Amino acid sequence: MNKYFYLLASLCLAAFFGCQNDNDMNASFSKEKGTISATIDSVGKVHNYLLEQMKDSEIGLCISNKTKMKDLVNCFQRLNDNGKYCYNEIMTRADNDNADFSKFENMAIEDFDVKSIRTLVLKRINANDNIDIDVKKAIEIISDPDGNPLSEQNLSLIEQNKNKKGGHLLIVFKNIAEGSDEYWPQTRDSQSRAVIVADGIGGVLGTTCSGVMGILWGAGFSYACDMCLSN
Repeated sequence: MNKYFYLLASLCLAAFFGCQNDNDMNASFSKEKGTISATIDSVGKVHNYLLEQMKDSEIGLCISNKTKMKDLVNCFQRLNDNGKYCYNEIMTRADNDNADFSKFENMAIEDFDVKSIRTLVLKRINANDNIDIDVKKAIEIISDPDGNPLSEQNLSLIEQNKNKKGGHLLIVFKNIAEGSDEYWPQTRDSQSRAVIVADGIGGVLGTTCSGVMGILWGAGFSYACDMCLSN
C-alpha cells in the first residue's frame, strides 16, 4: 500500500551532514502521479504526516533514548519512499550551503532539552548574514519555551516580518507549530508547548539548509522532545 511520505529517491544519509548534496537533490527528485506537492505553506501537514508514519512503522522500534539525532532523522528519511508528498524546487533550495549540523546530529535523544537546543539554534540564526535582524529577533521571541508560540502577539510579529530577508523561516515556524498544535494531545498543558516550540525550531534549523530538511528536522525535534517528556 503506497502510504509512505515521498521525498527524493536518491536522498542519502550524507545530506543530513550538511547541505553539500542539495543540488543533487534538486536534480534527482521526481514527480509521480497521485502525489501532493509540498510547499512552504504545507510543511505543518507534511510534518504531521511524517510523525504518523513513524508511529505506525516498524522503523520506530529501533529508536531508544540512546539514539543519536542523526540516526533519528535518518529513520524519518527512510519513511520517505514511495508515498504521499513530492517537492518542488523551492522546497529543496539551500539558504546556507555546507551548513554544519554536527552539534545537533551527535546529540542523544536522552540529552534533548528544548531550552539548550533553542540556544544553539538561535546562535546559528544570529550568525547568518542572510537573515534580517528583525527576523532574528522575531524568531527569538516566538520560540520562547515558556510562552505561547501561537499567541496573537506572536502571529502578528510573524506577519509583520515574513516578507523580510529570511522571513520564510518565520512562516516555517508558524506552519509547523500549527501542525504540532493539532498533532500532540493538549493534555500535556505547558509541556505540549515545549513540544510545539521544539517542532518549530527544528523546522527553522533544517530550513536554513532546505525546506525538505526543515520538515525532517522539525519531525526529529518533535519526536525527541516527546520521548524525553514521556519518560
